[in-house]
Amino acid sequence: MSLKPVSPHPAAGRPPLRVAFLFNAQFHQVLHGLPIAQAMAAGHGDVEVSVLAPTMAHFDFIRRYLPPEAAARLRFVDLRQPAWLRLYRALSGNVTAGKRATLAHNRALLAGFDALVTPERTSAYVRQLDLPGLKLVHTGHGAGDRERSFNPEIRKYDFVLLSGGKYETYLLDHGLVRPGHYAVVGYPKFDLLLDRPSASGRLFANERPTILYAPHFDPRVSSWPVLGRPLLELALGTPAWNLIFAPHVRLFDPVRLSKRLAFRRFARAGNIHVDLGSDRSVDMTYANAADIYAGDVSSQLYEFIARPRPCIFLNAHRVAWQDNPFYLGWRCGPVIDEIGQFPAALRTVLEQPDTGLAEQRALFAHTFDLDQRPSSARAADAIVGFLRQDGRR
Repeated sequence: MSLKPVSPHPAAGRPPLRVAFLFNAQFHQVLHGLPIAQAMAAGHGDVEVSVLAPTMAHFDFIRRYLPPEAAARLRFVDLRQPAWLRLYRALSGNVTAGKRATLAHNRALLAGFDALVTPERTSAYVRQLDLPGLKLVHTGHGAGDRERSFNPEIRKYDFVLLSGGKYETYLLDHGLVRPGHYAVVGYPKFDLLLDRPSASGRLFANERPTILYAPHFDPRVSSWPVLGRPLLELALGTPAWNLIFAPHVRLFDPVRLSKRLAFRRFARAGNIHVDLGSDRSVDMTYANAADIYAGDVSSQLYEFIARPRPCIFLNAHRVAWQDNPFYLGWRCGPVIDEIGQFPAALRTVLEQPDTGLAEQRALFAHTFDLDQRPSSARAADAIVGFLRQDGRR
């Protein structure tokens, strides 16, 4: 079912490329691909750009971040789902279940596109659907250092977009991308959100320092299972500072009432704000609002240091991180092994707010190749250029 069909607008004498942007997973990934779709539709009149998603909840989220004039250039296509999957999603509230089943069920639809652009790697499953005419493009979502960010699945994509030199060097060195099949384009999410005014208003009715605690969902590297609740308890007993608890959206996904109730005691405190997975937890609202970052390996760190500010890292697993490439971000501030060390680390960054800022600037430049052109426009041009060079229409 097409929710908003538009007529293609090809350049004279050339049929349009048909490019689909697939958002078949958690909503936070949308913000990494949507700016590229918007830029492609605006800057390439010979490309028909479609946005594919499986639920109305996805489309509602997408439209909240699209101005009407941008939405008018896009074709929105609702992915069909098997009856059992529709029922399961309705009953469970899990809008991302059955991603592979959704892809298989829409094989005929996918066959009509020249390229499928996706921010996640589950969609590499398309390789098993016998669609030789469909090129796969990977945008990624986030620019963190976690080992699984450099996944061998990336090899299955025909073209890969990279944020900067950090990813380019690692992926080339490990044979995960090859020249001619990737482009360094910056970070399209910044185009959409970096300077976006907050609609949330003030989070706290005071002027005390505000800390964003954003633990990752992966228990192998996350600080949450060991140090997370002790940090909340510390904040509860320390009204001298505010805490925004906004974990990675997958940590408590799907967010049920029982999970919210488990944090009610903290949420009632005047100096603690709990968000287990709203739009604001993914659209840089908290990264822009906080004075200090506390976390582990989440790529939110790199969105936070777009404006350098103090950071504290929670080494719950006591890893030897100093020479580990998967913990580069921990050079940006004090690293603690237990919550008893947190007050001293906080005192350090409050009294010496320049702590780690030089490292932040260097690592940010290594992670993001930003220039005067919007990253989303660079990404759109790179995708279209690759498809044309590959002999697409």
